[in-house]
Amino acid sequence: MKLQSLQFSTYALAEPQENETVALIEQTYIEAFPKAERRDFLFVKDEPRFAVYVFYYEGQYVGFITAWTFDLFVFVEHFAIDKSFRGRGLGGLVMKLFMCQTPLPLVLEVELPKDEQSVRRIDFYKRLCFVVLPQEYSQPPYRNGDEWLPMHLMAYPDVPFEDVKRVIHRVVYGVREVQ
Repeated sequence: MKLQSLQFSTYALAEPQENETVALIEQTYIEAFPKAERRDFLFVKDEPRFAVYVFYYEGQYVGFITAWTFDLFVFVEHFAIDKSFRGRGLGGLVMKLFMCQTPLPLVLEVELPKDEQSVRRIDFYKRLCFVVLPQEYSQPPYRNGDEWLPMHLMAYPDVPFEDVKRVIHRVVYGVREVQ
């Protein structure tokens, strides 16, 4: 796999659209994230800080990143590779390309290391030089009545935890008072 063969574009999901790319993104999104870790599909409308980045390898869709760009950092809300391309090293290439295109520090949420898959996910980001921020963190629920999810924040490079947490909770999740 060569980085030169990897391309990406920003994709607008603001309006319902019937096309293959939207269907592929939605399928990957639903397969990659449990309901508690995803918002209702079509993501975020009319929010200039939010973007969907779609990645292609040799012209074929391989995955996406949803991200929020703030003044001091970029929050990667979701990152997923289509299941037919997993295990080929494309996830690392996609994230490296995104890191190269983003001048700000990157922040993302990861599950606590409770099983083999969550440990592998954390190790994946560590290999890309992300660090686990040591402070306690919980992801607010996407839906009323759902529970807060204990998670870790990871960053590349390090960032001021409380400031980042406050922005993510208020803007991304709509939490008025940060816990």
